[in-house]
Amino acid sequence: MAPELAPFLALHFRGDRFDADAGMPVETLGELVAYRELVTEVARLVFLERNPDRQRVPKGFTDRLSLRLRQVAEGSAVPLLERPAPADVLPLDDEFDVARDLISEAIEAAATGQTIPAGFPSDALVHFNRLGQGLHDDESIELRAPNAASGPRYTQQVRKALLAGRSNYQRDATIVGWVTELDAERMRFHLRRSDGSIVPAPIDVVTFDEVKEALAPSGEGSQVSVSGVGVFDRTSDQLVRFDSVHELMAEEADVSVEDLIAASTVEAGWLDDDGAATDPAVLQRTTALLDAIVLQGIPTPRVFPVPDGGMQAEWTLGDREVSVTVEPGGTLYVISVNVVSGDSEDATVANDDVAEVLRLVVPDAS
Repeated sequence: MAPELAPFLALHFRGDRFDADAGMPVETLGELVAYRELVTEVARLVFLERNPDRQRVPKGFTDRLSLRLRQVAEGSAVPLLERPAPADVLPLDDEFDVARDLISEAIEAAATGQTIPAGFPSDALVHFNRLGQGLHDDESIELRAPNAASGPRYTQQVRKALLAGRSNYQRDATIVGWVTELDAERMRFHLRRSDGSIVPAPIDVVTFDEVKEALAPSGEGSQVSVSGVGVFDRTSDQLVRFDSVHELMAEEADVSVEDLIAASTVEAGWLDDDGAATDPAVLQRTTALLDAIVLQGIPTPRVFPVPDGGMQAEWTLGDREVSVTVEPGGTLYVISVNVVSGDSEDATVANDDVAEVLRLVVPDAS
């Protein structure tokens, strides 16, 4: 007879990716594996603390935690974890249940700026490194124990607080740069970012040929986009290196500003026998403006004509969508929208105030 299943934990994933109509992204299922590993390690340390005469846990100890995912509840992505147990010993109250509760208490303490509970084994804190690696900054996981109406929320900020004793932390990252060095013996390569910083990353037999193809003298080959698990410095939040690479893709070659503008210059009647010809003064101002922006390390934009004779440049910069419209009268209209948070900022800039345009397009530019 199959053992009865006892509720263990409900994990409420919150954020736009986990909308009730969108389901649960497959890539986030790894968080369930990371959570089980964390529970297992805390339970192991709890057992050894309770049994100081033992140096290791009994054989088959971790097999007792056989978590099952039988359903994802409605109301956002809510995996419901259960564990088998003989009916005559329900409810369970062993080291794994203790570990579950200690983990939730530690998360609650970190979220509220309190000290980690004394009962939580400090050696297990490092295992928070894997849990939450793929969470976006605006996402969270609420850990709700059986019969509880709510629970603590685990975020990137909470994760960093729990790992505060470590100099580095890990999370998913994607950057663009140029391959400047390939070390076939050590199976690693160096990626130079637009700010000049070098980020080391490992390679394997799958990515080796792609990295080799992107390598060029003086790092002047095609740009590549690298995604994987990054290691970040806790103090500066800067990417130090990649621990693993999931994807490496060649970026489309940059086109010069002059070529983009030339390709977007139109004659009168270009829009279904309507639409003004591109104003010559607009061409001059757009060229000067985009040259100044590209000098800040921003990729060349998408450029389009607009019906009144002006031109519009558009960028996708991380979570932001940015556009600059150069109007025939000399006015510039700039709008920057964060597609994740929904925040936006726009400005009408007169007299070709390049500095104000750069402030919106390149917030970190000096």
